[in-house]
Amino acid sequence: MLPEIGSPEWAEPRTHELEMEAYVQDTHENNNDPVHFQYVHGMVATPPSEIRYSQDSTHYQIKSTSEQLTPLGTFQMTLVRDSWGLGLTSVRSVGIPDAGLLMYSSTTPIDESRVHSRWLLTATNNLVDIAGEEFMKSLTQGVQQDMPIWRNKVHRARPVLCEADTYLAEFRRWARQFYCRPPAVARG
Repeated sequence: MLPEIGSPEWAEPRTHELEMEAYVQDTHENNNDPVHFQYVHGMVATPPSEIRYSQDSTHYQIKSTSEQLTPLGTFQMTLVRDSWGLGLTSVRSVGIPDAGLLMYSSTTPIDESRVHSRWLLTATNNLVDIAGEEFMKSLTQGVQQDMPIWRNKVHRARPVLCEADTYLAEFRRWARQFYCRPPAVARG
């Protein structure tokens, strides 16, 4: 599943963990809201994306491609987000020849309003000193930007969605399979 881990071409992974106020499904929905990358994280525009679900419906993948300026030049970069269930996600940055970045996270609910999230972050050896630190720093800062939203968001099992929420609506349908009963309409 993660061939990068233990590979001699990849740097020793770093870990990061935190406990935060959030409903576990809300943290995972971040991957399915490409518009938020523009408005919360400062991307210039919402990148075009495609989503694919596995035949057995236990896994899905979202790919978003955009031109990115990197320390090694400008490249067509693809952010590949793989998810298994509501708590396991990998994010790969692909597009620089013979180089890569990987974040893997495991998020576990503590109770209905708090989660414990563990991250593993790594980069190829040829990239770790150039962009690896920046990648790791930007991911942890990104979560810090999302935390006020998660802390104040009221989870609604049937939210009002707009046209830009296509992936979110698909994710909501997919996520239902992981509950023995539907989540509460709202938490207070």
